[in-house]
Amino acid sequence: MNEKSHTKSTIALLAVFSLSQCLGGITPVISNIAEAFPELSSTSAMYISTIASLTSIPASLAAGSLIGKKIEFKKASLLAILIILIGGCLPTFFPFLPVIFISRGFFGIGMGIITVIGNPLASALFPEEERASVLGKGTIAAFAGAVCMQLLAGVLADIHWNLAFLTHALAAVSLVLVALFLPDVKLKKADDTKTTFTPAASEKIPVRTYMGCILFGVATLIISPLLVGSSLLASALTDKATLMSLVSICYSIGCMMGGSVFGWLYRHAKERCLTFSLIIAATGLLASAYAGSIAFLCVAILIAGIGFGSLMSGIMMLISVTAPVSGVAKATSIMMALSNVFTFFCSGWMNLIGRITGDTTYMPLKIGALLYLVIGIILLIFPIYPKQKNTK
Repeated sequence: MNEKSHTKSTIALLAVFSLSQCLGGITPVISNIAEAFPELSSTSAMYISTIASLTSIPASLAAGSLIGKKIEFKKASLLAILIILIGGCLPTFFPFLPVIFISRGFFGIGMGIITVIGNPLASALFPEEERASVLGKGTIAAFAGAVCMQLLAGVLADIHWNLAFLTHALAAVSLVLVALFLPDVKLKKADDTKTTFTPAASEKIPVRTYMGCILFGVATLIISPLLVGSSLLASALTDKATLMSLVSICYSIGCMMGGSVFGWLYRHAKERCLTFSLIIAATGLLASAYAGSIAFLCVAILIAGIGFGSLMSGIMMLISVTAPVSGVAKATSIMMALSNVFTFFCSGWMNLIGRITGDTTYMPLKIGALLYLVIGIILLIFPIYPKQKNTK
């Protein structure tokens, strides 16, 4: 691949990644939307956000079995982005409850497809020595896209509640970039792929790949109480809405930072990179539980984001070097589906801890930090990454 083609491919790949974490683009303004429908209970209002998570699960699993095999990457990417644009923006022009719920479900299908594409596309476009850096950049792009979409949704919601859905029009930028720069690439056969690790030669996905997918789902569940409860943590320290919104943004910035340092972490820590990521995330969770000021809370959540962002990149890298090349899309779809399933059970996890300890705000963070440390130690003793050869 020459330098010009390399640059174009990177731009297109980052355009795909930039939409992969935008499932909750309107989540910060759900209360604004709910005010327009006083007949809705608070639980029903949350379904406006979560219904997209539910429809994304079967969509991602189906896409993982087809993309790169029966459907080309470029066609799948363009289809997914079009679904995101239509499903995401439709309630702006038809602000009725039935339309909102149906369009959000349709939007979730597009999100389920787009989340599966980035990792196998990186595996198909870039050799392993470049892949860690590229996946780190992909994590940055993913959370940068989420921040931009959430900020724009807030600005538009202040004008009128239904305009918040128009934030999904940002996907048009990705549509143009993918259409212009993404090459018509197909998955290579496993025999044609030279990597430092020895991937499985057959189509079968190895056990260690499934373990990585499960780890990401569990890690998502553990950190979800921090994301769900960040507004409660902030409201206990300040009554300024601007500062409270800054807390959630700090997490996304932290995830971007985690993605940016993953390439360096992977080169130096090798198979121990997941343990380091979990320790960093545990530190952020524990610090958030004991934060005594809004500034300290912002720093703590930033650290948690750094740990989770690098962990996410680490799991995607694990999939790309352990699964057969033709199985990366399927493994990625399992990873994202498990993440959404575990996220859905977050409230049950918090309620369970609340029944045992009497605290649903701070104890989930403390227990989460402990679990991250335990998992990190287990991975240090029994790493799921294959032993990497020292190459120069």
